[in-house]
This record gives sequence, structure tokens and C-alpha cells, in this order.
Amino acid sequence: MMNWKKIAACAAAAMTLACSVTAMSASAAQKYAYRKGDVNGDKKINSVDTTAIYNHISGEKTIKDKRGLGAADVNFDGKIDIVDAVLTVNWANGYVYADADVDGDLVVTNKDAIAIVNHLNGDKALNKSQLKWADVNNDKVVDIEDSVMIMNYYNKYAK
Repeated sequence: MMNWKKIAACAAAAMTLACSVTAMSASAAQKYAYRKGDVNGDKKINSVDTTAIYNHISGEKTIKDKRGLGAADVNFDGKIDIVDAVLTVNWANGYVYADADVDGDLVVTNKDAIAIVNHLNGDKALNKSQLKWADVNNDKVVDIEDSVMIMNYYNKYAK
């Protein structure tokens, strides 16, 4: 028996991805996104980023840059809270979690969501490392939900 909800979600995600690809070039995507956890955009995840997240949570100094806000929402839940700060501390100390940077260019963009869709469609398989990064919701399965989470994140913080 087919799961029509999943089929509809896949179709909607594919349409969104197709529209996003034509609307924004790869160079523009690079310009608008930071890597998760890299709040200041220096391509390092360290105590500076963790401090920025803690200061934002406490209200001491809010993150005003949209890209910085996107990087601070480490777990893709739409808010910046203590969970994001702890994940950033863990990352800075060497613990690697699902990053959503599927294509390895150090930023989370619509290209990462498209890579997942291409994998699911059988167009271009992801390698072992890419599969690890693609499991955004950490449910041990790379599926359309992961792609949709990346697109939601990208649309919220990169536009």
C-alpha cells in the first residue's frame, strides 16, 4: 500500500527545490549561508560562537545578523536556545553531529537539500560521509523529511 502523504510531501519538496535552484545561483547561496554553529562566519566552530549563542539566549547581546541567527539554530528547530549552545560546545570539543552540509562546501544551502532528493530519486547516490550529514533529524534514515528540514532552514535564514 502506498503512503500518499509521503508521496505528496516528496512532490511538494521537489517542486520547492526546483524553484529554489532556478531562483538563486550557487554563488549567491554561498553569500547568504553560514555553517551551523559558526555564528560569526569565520569557518570555525569554537568558544566565540558558543559565547555568542549564550549571550543571545540571556539577552546580553542578541545576534542581529540573519546568517548568524541561522548558524545559531544548530538543531533546526526554529529557535535559539540552550540545546543549540550545548550542541555548539560539543562540536567545538570534537563531537560531530548531523550537520546538513551534505555537499561539504561548509554552508547549508538549497544544494544540500537537492543532493538528498537526487539520492532518493536514484540520480546520484550519497557516499557514507554525506549520508551522515544528510540525516538532519538523526532518525538513522535519510529521507524527504531531512531535505524539507534543510529547505525550511534555508528559506528562514538565507533569504
